[in-house]
Amino acid sequence: SSGPWCWWLTEDRRIYFDPERFESRPDFPEDGVLEVVDHSKSDAHEPTGRLVWFHWRVLAVSAEEGLTSCPLGSNASNQAATENNSDPGKRGKEQFGECSSSSV
Repeated sequence: SSGPWCWWLTEDRRIYFDPERFESRPDFPEDGVLEVVDHSKSDAHEPTGRLVWFHWRVLAVSAEEGLTSCPLGSNASNQAATENNSDPGKRGKEQFGECSSSSV
């Protein structure tokens, strides 16, 4: 069992989705969640700009305070994750910087 995932619906609203039960909930699950940190980037040598190097890091997060403050795919999280990937132990605002939206 993989457990629930943190899933952003909008820039300022996230839910927790359980794929086994195929249901979502607004409150952080007691057993924690899985969260994706997206380090994907365009291939600098590919002329059309369509080739993307897929690089996700899936983290087990046991407390809501440990979640990132930006949704997957936001410019702020992608840029900051690329710039700050030297310390994989950093989480939340330390790793991803301030978001343009408020965290939930």
